[in-house]
Amino acid sequence: MHNCQKRKKKSAEIVSLLLERQTDYCQSGWLHFQSSCYMIGKSSDQKTWEEARDNCRQSYADLIVIGSEEEQDFIYKSSSAGLEAAKFWIGLRVEDGGWKWVNGKGLTDNYWLQPPTEEHHCAISTKQTNGWKSVSCDVKNAWICQKKAMSG
Repeated sequence: MHNCQKRKKKSAEIVSLLLERQTDYCQSGWLHFQSSCYMIGKSSDQKTWEEARDNCRQSYADLIVIGSEEEQDFIYKSSSAGLEAAKFWIGLRVEDGGWKWVNGKGLTDNYWLQPPTEEHHCAISTKQTNGWKSVSCDVKNAWICQKKAMSG
């Protein structure tokens, strides 16, 4: 089997596993992991950080707050599963001189691929490598929304 065929087979397996994560705890099109539901924005409809956050809020969600290594790994695997977009907004940006999550918490654990630059105030998760980069909040990217799962 050629490398390309192996990658396609692996991507198909990942997509299949992700579809199994669509449970009664999350609405259709959202992925379930631990106590949250996640929606990965379409790569064909990229938005600035603020536009992406507004889109999440319309679904009673917000941009993702990554709270553990397991959640970071889940997001990396989910966004790598054959999706076209390479970069996804996460709910992390500079506020009052420091990096803060959209829920108001300061940054504790981090997965920076390189130290954030002073001129870039928003963060993206990349699917090529399991980590984050700081970028301008005005560039357009896909995004990941998160909300609490419904209790069963």
